[in-house]
Amino acid sequence: MKVLLLCLILFISISAYALDKDICGTQDERIPSNISFIGRTLKEINSHHGCTVTLISNSCAISAGHCSPVLNIVEFNVPRSNADTIEHPSLEDIYEIDQSSIVTSRGLGKDFAVFKLRPNSLTNKLPGVMQGFAEISYSKIKRGLRISITGYGASAIAERSYAQQYSEGKVKRIKYSKTIISHRADSAAGSSGSAIISRSSNKIIGIHTRSGCGDLYRANRGTLIYRNTNLIEAIKACTDGDL
Repeated sequence: MKVLLLCLILFISISAYALDKDICGTQDERIPSNISFIGRTLKEINSHHGCTVTLISNSCAISAGHCSPVLNIVEFNVPRSNADTIEHPSLEDIYEIDQSSIVTSRGLGKDFAVFKLRPNSLTNKLPGVMQGFAEISYSKIKRGLRISITGYGASAIAERSYAQQYSEGKVKRIKYSKTIISHRADSAAGSSGSAIISRSSNKIIGIHTRSGCGDLYRANRGTLIYRNTNLIEAIKACTDGDL
């Protein structure tokens, strides 16, 4: 009976790990990066991890809708982590999110957050002025397109864990009717909200929201921008007059 119970616990543990796995090959191919307009969002300054945010104008940014609980502060130019905890940038690189501006949605293919950031408390400047921002693509894309995602995901290497890392892969499938994009770029917990960026245009085509490379899907998944009416409306409402 004890052997049966032990086997059952082991099976559950392995299954849970497999379902949570985001690495799309035999090894983690993410590399440390420092793209200025991609930040880490936290619930509070002493949080251990959060989600990923990408600037799309001087004050507007996007992330995943399920990241709503941590959409309070955003850090840019984040240092490497240490063995015990994450590190934080200087105060000049930390911004508060305007809570009244947040527009969110949930569900596969509908998972997004669009919001504005307030000027920095020390410099009184908007984040996009200091960090730059990425452009949005509203165009149709094709399977096989090479893409990148840059996020603040967990890692087995302490200094990389919840610090910025870059990965590339290809679009595996697209469900236009459900605005779902599947890709093979490596990610991990904390990468949610990362912009999916076309390598050919360097424009944002989607938002990374879910794992999948470790399960039957064999691909990570996200929210496609093309034909996603609610997301497009939220982006344009936020950025109108702000570019």
